[in-house]
Amino acid sequence: MQQLKIEDLYRIKGDILRSLVMEAGSNTVRITVHMGTCGISSGADKVFNVLLEEKKKSGRKDIFVTTSGCAGICNREPLITVERIGEESIKYADIDETKAKAIFHDHVLEGKIKDEWVFARGWEQKEMAFEGPISPAMEKISNIHQIPFFGIQDPIVMKNRGIINADRIEEYIAREGYFAAAKALFQMKPEEIIAEVKASGIRGRGGAGYPTGLKWAFAASSIKEE
Repeated sequence: MQQLKIEDLYRIKGDILRSLVMEAGSNTVRITVHMGTCGISSGADKVFNVLLEEKKKSGRKDIFVTTSGCAGICNREPLITVERIGEESIKYADIDETKAKAIFHDHVLEGKIKDEWVFARGWEQKEMAFEGPISPAMEKISNIHQIPFFGIQDPIVMKNRGIINADRIEEYIAREGYFAAAKALFQMKPEEIIAEVKASGIRGRGGAGYPTGLKWAFAASSIKEE
């Protein structure tokens, strides 16, 4: 496999982000089926297949059906997220094949939200907050940040949960995947990397919780001495 350069990461990121832009005529609806192991064990794979079949029947080329990993609340699986152009996303919970068909015909095709199955509106990740006007129908639905389980969280390590398709490494790159590694490899000196790790406050997973930056500094100095 050819080694990627940092400019390749930027190119891939740009290509994917452009492909995800919702615009009239080409990409007006995106349905994400959250298929972590919790979702699949609850029937998310069947829901996914139903949505693919309904899309095929509709003949619509502007509807995109995709998957992601776990959306973060396993006891409400299967979950799906519906995004329509110009509207805030809606996340549905406890979905089965029958509900999936109804959501496709009413919400996806007609714009009629199935209130009785809605979990929340919006994305957990703050950078993905909807910036358009909120319709009266949307205002009565709780934003995901108003749900205590999600409202007190600020995902960092898990910032991509529920968003990217884990089978497409390009989607990870589009969310800044490998950019930190590329920066460390091509733009930083070893001592700068160690200083960064020290400043982060990261500690070891052992019982003593020893500062990782100090460990790296000691290891680096021993190599220099040799």
